[in-house]
Amino acid sequence: VQADYSCNAINRRPYDYQVFKPNDDFDVRWTIVNTGRRTMLAGLDLKYSIGEQFVAVDRVELPELEPGEDVTVTFDAVAPDRPGNYIMTYIVEGGLCYPYAAITVERP
Repeated sequence: VQADYSCNAINRRPYDYQVFKPNDDFDVRWTIVNTGRRTMLAGLDLKYSIGEQFVAVDRVELPELEPGEDVTVTFDAVAPDRPGNYIMTYIVEGGLCYPYAAITVERP
């Protein structure tokens, strides 16, 4: 059964565990698709939830999205300054979906 309100993040960039050097600049990009049966009203927040925050923006208001419609959001990001694997997760208000970025920072 399809939910009244739900979404999915597709065409995510960077790819999971894409490798960067410390302090590399890169873009985080998600296409948010309304996969629910009802319209997502304008003004729902896409906001930072948990993990290493690579971007300076912690909240973006989404436009109205009819079922099947999508919107792409892009953030300027900077890789952490120390090696390791990092995951940054955002949430669409109401817990409709959880876009994330997972990267690897290699030793310089």
